[in-house]
Amino acid sequence: MIINRDTHSKIKEFPFFDLKAPRLDLVQDSALTKNGVNFTVLRLDEIHRFIHGNKFFKLKYNLIDFLNGNFDRVLSFGGAYSNHLYALAAAGRHLGIETIGIVRGELKEPLNPVLGFAKDCGMLLVACDRNEYRQKEEAKFREKLRAKFGNVMILPEGGSNKRAVLGCQEIVDYFDWRVCAQQKVVGLACGTGATFAGIGLGIVRRWAEGSESGSMPSLLGISVLKASGYIEKQVKSLWEQCSDEEKEMLRSLDWRIEENFDGGGYARTDPQLKSFMKEFESRQSVPIEPVYTGKLMNALFSLVDERKIDAGTDVLAIHTGGLYEPHVRL
Repeated sequence: MIINRDTHSKIKEFPFFDLKAPRLDLVQDSALTKNGVNFTVLRLDEIHRFIHGNKFFKLKYNLIDFLNGNFDRVLSFGGAYSNHLYALAAAGRHLGIETIGIVRGELKEPLNPVLGFAKDCGMLLVACDRNEYRQKEEAKFREKLRAKFGNVMILPEGGSNKRAVLGCQEIVDYFDWRVCAQQKVVGLACGTGATFAGIGLGIVRRWAEGSESGSMPSLLGISVLKASGYIEKQVKSLWEQCSDEEKEMLRSLDWRIEENFDGGGYARTDPQLKSFMKEFESRQSVPIEPVYTGKLMNALFSLVDERKIDAGTDVLAIHTGGLYEPHVRL
């Protein structure tokens, strides 16, 4: 599998960031070789120092809407270790946009590295108790936010909306299936479902347009949450907003969400995940972390070992970032 360098111009349509085209790393491991599986990682974590992984693609069209609109600032939501707030704060600093982060729970001093970075970028951090935070999608709560913070563009938690799905379709432009096996699996970790929904749309669109030949890859999402059925529900909800033509194309997509590798819940790890990560990091140069990519790799390696991914399959794992520089100061 090799990168299609012609698609680098796609990412440059939003010319405000100096972004690198993501490379594809081949992962070689005896656990894969003995099962006849080719395993490659799309390194979205390398496209930008701060706004990397899937976060750039989720923010891209939302930020374009902001720049083309009449808003004064951007507000969004996240937990204490939110990669989304981290990336939004960095993008806001780069573009000169005021940003506000509504943080679930207390703001404990000293701030952790994620929130500390966001504050350094100029993001106004506002603590929100957990009961009120659950109302974040309700109109009355949003009216309250607008009354307090003025003319704000409000992005949902994780930046996951229809515009994020549009941006995440472009991730597929960095696949090159001409050298792949007949059986193909694209795997990624899922927290809200928007990246999964966008990649699914991108895959079916390329095959419908005749841009690709051979069999269409199946799409496998690894839930990082201990919430049965949640990711599937979110994906279906995002796809419900598609056009009738897109919905018809999606009928041809083979997809599923795997819920057995959450490590005990969001931002939690169990002994098996810790053991896998230690072993993986001792043998591989691809960096992983416990919230998203560690769970993704653990799941994919386990499914290969259990022969739930067939021999001869070409696996493409999407590295959605989640790594950050813990002591950076801007």
